[in-house]
Amino acid sequence: MLAYSVGLRRAVPGSRWGPRLVAAFAVGLIGAGVFVTDPVPDTSADEPSPVEHNVQGALHNVFSLVVFGALAGACSALARRFETMGRPGWAAYSALTGLLVAGGVGLFGRGFGGAKGLVDLAGLIQRGTIVIGWGWLTLAAVHLLRDRDTPAAIASSESKDRPSE
Repeated sequence: MLAYSVGLRRAVPGSRWGPRLVAAFAVGLIGAGVFVTDPVPDTSADEPSPVEHNVQGALHNVFSLVVFGALAGACSALARRFETMGRPGWAAYSALTGLLVAGGVGLFGRGFGGAKGLVDLAGLIQRGTIVIGWGWLTLAAVHLLRDRDTPAAIASSESKDRPSE
């Protein structure tokens, strides 16, 4: 994802926040992977079992917020950029993905927090949110790779290589 953020900067001229947010997403993934999450409370009993929170779990949660926040932000930043590039379909897809990621985080966050009716679905909602967000990252990369050899992309890169007058 760090390499992707570098490639994204090159592939989408003028986009500052999209690549930066993808880089933040990458850093968040590394941190969330290093630190172990706290267990989810058992709400199947009449009285939920208490969960001992620890520093590892807190750090995992902080990095996870970075992951999903940066991903939703990257979707939004690139939606605006795709719009200015004359790609309304990609702009709409990016904006919708950002909304779905943010909404998914809200739902699975409540579920992992013990909200009745969402506890049993929280893991599924989380994984669905990941599929939606990472699917967008993948499809955007494929789209931008295919687009790099079009006449418009070549003209854009050639104009960047010319010195300003």
